[in-house]
Amino acid sequence: MKVPVLIFLLNTCLHALTVHAQIPSSFLGEWEGKGTLMGNTAEFSMKWEQVLNDQFYKLTFTNSIPSVSFSMNAHAYYKVTDDEVISGYWFDSRGILFPLSGNVEDSTITIYWGTPEIEQGRTEYVLISQSEVKVNDFVLKNGEFSKFAEADYEKKKIFTVNMLKGFTLASPDIEASKDFYENVFGVTFETKEMFDAQLFEGEWLGVTMLICPADVAKNSAKQNRHQFEIEVNDIDDVIAKVQKHGGTLMHEIIEEEGVRRVGIYDPDKNSMILIERKYEN
Repeated sequence: MKVPVLIFLLNTCLHALTVHAQIPSSFLGEWEGKGTLMGNTAEFSMKWEQVLNDQFYKLTFTNSIPSVSFSMNAHAYYKVTDDEVISGYWFDSRGILFPLSGNVEDSTITIYWGTPEIEQGRTEYVLISQSEVKVNDFVLKNGEFSKFAEADYEKKKIFTVNMLKGFTLASPDIEASKDFYENVFGVTFETKEMFDAQLFEGEWLGVTMLICPADVAKNSAKQNRHQFEIEVNDIDDVIAKVQKHGGTLMHEIIEEEGVRRVGIYDPDKNSMILIERKYEN
């Protein structure tokens, strides 16, 4: 019964060694480059990522020469061992498959590619900064490496939105708005002194809500440009509170397919939709 335990420990150690050796993380991401290819002005792109449970690095690569309508696409997979030695394979749109070998040293990746029967060469990826990479390509001819391509890459800036953290309601009557949202939706507000004015801040629907005087916000809109849809568990109760605290209905309740729905206005004529779903027990 000790054998499986030894195998487990051996696999764990081997996995730890594999994870230890890595291509510098700054290479990961999408890059766009400009340079020359076989003496012509060219455009390049590459994307480095970890794949297959982070056991391999994948390079997605393209190059093109717009003046002669040439382009090539390629994928490469790399395995980095504990001594920073690289092995892998290259596949491209010419239908060519190359073995790869190389190493990682500081901020430089050096890859030797090809076979004597097809072609051989070397590619150097040099990390200049967190957002710049220099790439030089060489082909082996008559026992010597001759440069045939070079490119300067910049990392693509990717804009991401993680979550909605809050919003501001610009109101011509902040006291009326405060009363409405407190009594209809149960928002608890705190008074804030900002911009030489009194504002109200609370949490509604899991995000921060700030009620700000319309003149302070320099907002002259008569009503909202966005409309929330809010699910409630008792639409009749909410409607009663809406009408009691300065709100109005846009229309009568609409009921279809187990959903009751109604549009309402707050005291500033900002509209929103209330919905109540009927759930079967």
